[in-house]
Amino acid sequence: MENTTTGQQEPDAIYTSFLGYAEFLIHHCVPNKNLDIGSITEEIKKICGILKHNRRSFLHSILHAESAHGKNHLASHMVRSTVIAIIIGAYLRLPIHRLIELGIAALLHDIGMTKLPPEFHLKDQALTEQERRLIDTHPIHGYKFLEPYNLSPSIRAAILEHHEREDGSGYPRKLTGEKITLYAKIIAVACSYEASTAKRHYKKKKNHHTGMVELLRNEKKQYDDAVIRALVNSLSLYPIGLRVLLSDGRQAQVYDVNPEAPRYPIVELADNSKTIVHTSPKTISIVRPLTRMEITADIPADDKTQFQQKIKPCLDSIREIQNREKTLLLLLKQDSGKVAMTHLTLAEGALNLAVQELEIDTVSRTILEIKNEDALNEGRKSLFKCVSYLEAVVTDYVDAPFSDYERNLAEITSLDAGSRYRLIEKLGKTIEFLIKAYGDNSKWKWPLVELEGRFAAVAKNILDLKKAVANTDPRSPHYEHTLYHLRMTKELLHRAAERYREKYELSTKHFDDFQKGINFLASLHRLHTLLGERNDAEEVKKKKQAWASKLDTDQKQRNNGMNVSA
Repeated sequence: MENTTTGQQEPDAIYTSFLGYAEFLIHHCVPNKNLDIGSITEEIKKICGILKHNRRSFLHSILHAESAHGKNHLASHMVRSTVIAIIIGAYLRLPIHRLIELGIAALLHDIGMTKLPPEFHLKDQALTEQERRLIDTHPIHGYKFLEPYNLSPSIRAAILEHHEREDGSGYPRKLTGEKITLYAKIIAVACSYEASTAKRHYKKKKNHHTGMVELLRNEKKQYDDAVIRALVNSLSLYPIGLRVLLSDGRQAQVYDVNPEAPRYPIVELADNSKTIVHTSPKTISIVRPLTRMEITADIPADDKTQFQQKIKPCLDSIREIQNREKTLLLLLKQDSGKVAMTHLTLAEGALNLAVQELEIDTVSRTILEIKNEDALNEGRKSLFKCVSYLEAVVTDYVDAPFSDYERNLAEITSLDAGSRYRLIEKLGKTIEFLIKAYGDNSKWKWPLVELEGRFAAVAKNILDLKKAVANTDPRSPHYEHTLYHLRMTKELLHRAAERYREKYELSTKHFDDFQKGINFLASLHRLHTLLGERNDAEEVKKKKQAWASKLDTDQKQRNNGMNVSA
């Protein structure tokens, strides 16, 4: 134990010294316009040296240090981003002189922030929209400030471009792809990772695993894939110092990365033995990061109190909705009139119930830093119940002529097009929220495909398709809502088809799932045809035929395999 503590002191001291140097640049050198490029270069050389010779311990210091030194978020962001950028550059095998250039660019990348009012980088709350627009000018301020200094064009370009994005959504020049310099691409990823895992007074920090996974998804393709891979392979999906649960039930702390297998780092058991274990898919693997509750064994009393206070309005609303539901269900048994409208009211209640239950999970994540599985599961049940109530009104038919269920809609004529659209839109957003809250690795990933499919069906069936065709006339008072509803329905049918095929291919291998996907394509084809969208209808028809052909082939191959086995 003594050796571990002593070995950690040097990296901690170097981190503190580097942080102090960054604050010196911000508060003294920049205001006086006397940057010493030679001194900065030596500082970066020192960091490159420590990363080469004592990388593991220094990484632990950097990644798990308090990210806001005092109130100066800018200094800690500059320091941590610099270290991460150099690590990425080293993985990409940049020669030492380019690593030093990259480090200088990373350390100075936000120097333009000092040209803005100081409260912008000392502020204890999120920025306003007007402040955000001013913030967007800082790369230009930094670029201009550094003009008199003897810096290479590569360094200055990186400072100007570090907020450019691969898809052209960045600033200040909206550059794309290869037009962005490599240093800028690296700093963009380093900064985004640092920012997502940094603590601010106005937001909770994410653990490093979550920050890594979000970057790895690269959903909007904003970052260079090669740079993201370099980050993952350098720091691992489970960065050094992260507390994790192992597949054998034991707890451990990530000790070092495994560049050849980022999902399987080296860990140190969290017991008196301090045994080093090389995780692998065949022996012991990491199940997930530990929650704050598991790490601390308890939640601070103040956090518990704050959590209970925050969720009290939710709990009150939940009780009120549940009591109203019991009353309505009792009325349904006693009175057979207005059944359809009562079911609609029940559906709206179940939806509002889900919203309150998901809000409890949000509060739990914010205050306790823990996913509230109970609240999520209750929200999931409420959403399934909401869809069931709607199916009782508009049927669960996926691909059927409108005439087969037209009579059902006659009972809800008082519900206008706008009200129907708003109900379906809210339900869709809540389902989407639930899926994201569970996460990609949840056991509910594939069961929730059924919820998405059933929702797509009721979104279509609640539309009065005869009136919908008439309402696509711009002169109709319901034109806008009908247009939005139709557009959303087509997207939902297409997504449901894709999700069922994905479920078939990646999970169940059940032919029924693939057939359900084909049925949703058939429904989409029927809708395009009804609306006179011939090109879209033809495209979906071809896709449906291709899927049906693949399903037939897969069935024959499986049957042949069974015959051979017999």
